[in-house]
Amino acid sequence: FNVLFASVVFGNGAFLAAQGTFLFRSIDGASWTPVERPPRNLRFGTLLFVKDQFLVVGSDWLSISPDGITWVAANPGTPAVLRTAATDGTNIIVAGDAVITSDTGQAWATLVESYCSPVAVHAQGSGIAVFANSNPDFSTFTSTNGSSWNRRRTPLKTVIQTVRHASNLFFALPQGRPGMYVSDDGLA
Repeated sequence: FNVLFASVVFGNGAFLAAQGTFLFRSIDGASWTPVERPPRNLRFGTLLFVKDQFLVVGSDWLSISPDGITWVAANPGTPAVLRTAATDGTNIIVAGDAVITSDTGQAWATLVESYCSPVAVHAQGSGIAVFANSNPDFSTFTSTNGSSWNRRRTPLKTVIQTVRHASNLFFALPQGRPGMYVSDDGLA
């Protein structure tokens, strides 16, 4: 099988992988079969497995599935472009030109309107952080429960291309500039 997957997730005994507008499923991680796409025929952004269901994020749509085969559209409640998702096991956060949250994957609430452009979402344990490039103050949004959010200004006065979390540290790469920012809390 010769496909470079952009996103892979495991849940309910199956792997689900996305590449462009195609979705694939595997039981063993070695043999992959194409599956019928969710209701919208657009590029996939992020795959997530949470609350015993798969969630796929793509542009301005969301779909959920218990098995990666049968899909139901979920109304994100915003026309904003959506790019990435994360979960702490209880809450689901989807970010793009807006930030939305849900505890079920079906009903969504808007946390941040489209004045910002979040580039990364991180969730771990009891904390969730949404990293945004919002002019003029380049904000970070943090929460310990997924429903109450704090907007914090960061000292980074540059557009962040991507943010990753590993070894209890946040790593931020600036767009079009050399270097890397490292933080233990995503704020400083």
